[in-house]
Amino acid sequence: MEIKCFADDDVAELYVAIGQYLVYRDLLKQSPTKPPLYLAVPTHAYYGIFRDAGMGVVNEAQIKLLVVDIEHEVIEQWIEH
Repeated sequence: MEIKCFADDDVAELYVAIGQYLVYRDLLKQSPTKPPLYLAVPTHAYYGIFRDAGMGVVNEAQIKLLVVDIEHEVIEQWIEH
């Protein structure tokens, strides 16, 4: 699992992470096993840049999220559409 770090309010990182997720998702459609794909984001990013600028795209593109407490190494939320 790769967790995107997201500096405070870094919209460029948001663009890259969402774009990367969409490319991976499209490539995985060709896989015979079709494994699930989630975008793992730290708690501060979910309650920061994602709430401010990203949730509309996340909802529209039906991106699955894992919200991760990096300090405690725990998944706080699984968000599926």
